[in-house]
Amino acid sequence: MRLRAALCCLGTAASLPPRAGALAGRGRRGGEEVAGAEELPGWIANLFTSDKKEEPVTKVQLEALATKKLATEDELATEKLATEGELERVTKELATEDELATKHRAAEWAKLQLDDGTDEAPANGEGVIQGLEWMDPEDPTHSQNVTSSAQLASLTRREKPIRVPYTVWSFGEMPAAARASFCEAALNWETSGAYVWHMPAVEPLLDMHPDWKTVWPKMPRTVMKSDVARYLVAYERGGTYADYDVRGRSPPPVKEGTSLVLQVEQTLERWQVSPRSATGREKHYLQRIAQYYFSVEPKHPFFEKVLAESLKRVSGLLEEGHKDWSDKWVLWSTGPDIITTVYHDEFENDPSVVLVPQDTIGKHLSAGAWKRGKDTPAVNLYSTEGLQGGGGGGDFSLDAAEGVDLYP
Repeated sequence: MRLRAALCCLGTAASLPPRAGALAGRGRRGGEEVAGAEELPGWIANLFTSDKKEEPVTKVQLEALATKKLATEDELATEKLATEGELERVTKELATEDELATKHRAAEWAKLQLDDGTDEAPANGEGVIQGLEWMDPEDPTHSQNVTSSAQLASLTRREKPIRVPYTVWSFGEMPAAARASFCEAALNWETSGAYVWHMPAVEPLLDMHPDWKTVWPKMPRTVMKSDVARYLVAYERGGTYADYDVRGRSPPPVKEGTSLVLQVEQTLERWQVSPRSATGREKHYLQRIAQYYFSVEPKHPFFEKVLAESLKRVSGLLEEGHKDWSDKWVLWSTGPDIITTVYHDEFENDPSVVLVPQDTIGKHLSAGAWKRGKDTPAVNLYSTEGLQGGGGGGDFSLDAAEGVDLYP
C-alpha cells in the first residue's frame, strides 16, 4: 500500500504542467528562501518546505561567546588585582609619608637651636631664662634648654598655650623614669613639646610677685615651693600642668571660649569629710579638685586668686609662729585645698571653666613619697627607698609600693 501511494505521488508530480513543475523546484531549500516561492499555492509550497528547524545559535557561536566571557572575566580579575595592588601601593606610600613626616619633625626638633632671632643674649640679661628645659616627647633622652622669654614665646606659639604641657621639678636632676613618664603623657595629649621648669627658671617669676618673693625663702618644705611654682607658671605663661606621674589619657577638651580645664580629684561621702578637714580651717566641699593636672590660658583670674589665697594662708601660719608643717598643713596652705576652695567659691558657674570627671584627662599614680616630711633637707630623697634596683643612683620606680610622688 505504501509503495502504491508513493508511485501515485510520483505520477501526480510527473503529470503536472511544465510551469508547475518548474515552480515545484522553488520554495525553501535548506532553510533558505528561494525566489518565486510566493507564487506557489500554499499546499504546493508546503510540499517543498524542509522540516529541519532553524538553530538560534550555532555551536561555533556558543564557543565564541564562551571564549569571550572567559576573556572578560580574566580582564576583570586582572583589573581587580591591579586595583588592589594600586590600593596597597598607595597605602604603603601614605604610611611611608607619615613615617617620614614624623622622622622629619623629630629631626627638625633635634636640630632646633631654639634661636629667638637674635645672635646675642638680650642686653643686661633681660628676658634670659635658666633652667627651662624642652623635651622631645618621642625621645625623652633628647632635651635642650630654652634660654630666653622670646624663645619660649616662639615655641609656644606653635600651639595654643593651654595645650603646651609642663611640669615643675624641684629636686635636683630629673630621673629618666620621671622624664619618660611625663613625655608619655605629652604624647597621649597629642602635643609636640614638653617643658620642665626647674627652680632657677621659676624663681625669676617671683619678681612680678614681690609678696611671694618675701615669703618664698621662709617656706620650710620643698613641696610647698613646688606647689607655688606651678601656680606662678600657670598664671604668667599658661599651659597644661601635670605631675610627672600622671598617666595621660585624652587631650584637654579645649573648645572656643574655654579658658580653664580642671579635673575632679575625688568625690567624697559625708563621713569622709572630717579626716580631709584635719586642720579645722577648710570648708567641707565634697567634690575635691585635682591639683596634679590643669590646663589654663595665661593671666587667668583663677590662678591670680589661687596665688592670693595661698599667700594669705602661708603668711598667716608664719606670723602665728606655726611649727607644725606636717602634710595636712601643706595640703591646706599650698596644696589642693586651695584649688578646691577657689573653684567652688568663685568659678563653679563660670561657663569658660570646664570641670571633667575624675581620671578623664589623666590618672594620677599618687605614690606619695613627698609625704611624711620626705621632701625636707634632712631626708635623702635619693636613698634606696622608692628606687629601682635598690641603689642610690637608680631611677625612680613608678610601680614601687612606696613610690615617688614628689608633688610634681
